[in-house]
Amino acid sequence: MKHKNNKKRLSKATTSTMTTTTRARAGLFQGLVLPLILPLVLPVVLAGCAQVTITPPKIQLAPPSARILQVDYPTAWSRTIGWFDAHELEITDIDEGFGLIVGRLALPDDDRQVDCGDFNIRAAVSPPQLKKHAKVRVHLSRGFGATSQVLIAVTGQYRLDVMNTYAARMITHTGPCVSRGGIEKQIFAFLKGAAK
Repeated sequence: MKHKNNKKRLSKATTSTMTTTTRARAGLFQGLVLPLILPLVLPVVLAGCAQVTITPPKIQLAPPSARILQVDYPTAWSRTIGWFDAHELEITDIDEGFGLIVGRLALPDDDRQVDCGDFNIRAAVSPPQLKKHAKVRVHLSRGFGATSQVLIAVTGQYRLDVMNTYAARMITHTGPCVSRGGIEKQIFAFLKGAAK
């Protein structure tokens, strides 16, 4: 009986010694080794993280542009459809009776017709992918005589995809874009028959 008790005491003592040794080694790693390794590893980890800084657009969102054109309503509506078709807009809403047409215009990443802000990208594993589009809303109404009232609103949005090397995944940023007024001028000119 005493022999068995001695074994149990020996086993507990051995386990206690091993636990103490393990804790001591862990403490040694955290106290001595980790502070030496961390300064070497951390810059490598941070260097692999894509850093994206986005500055919002400088231009403020303007109210819709409104004009009265010396063009009758059927002609103005037909020309509006023609402009949307010529510029390959994806029509998302259309109501001829109400005089409303809304479309989505895909823009190249270097397009300057909308202001999406400034993008500062560092440490990306591959070239970032920037996609921009403008939402064009035109509302026509009949004026006096052979005139038409035209209301145009243009807003935009961007999508920026950046590959993060450390996380090995794509990081996506989205945000608003503000029209610089060029698209509205194009449509007004087209409706007046002064441009293609």
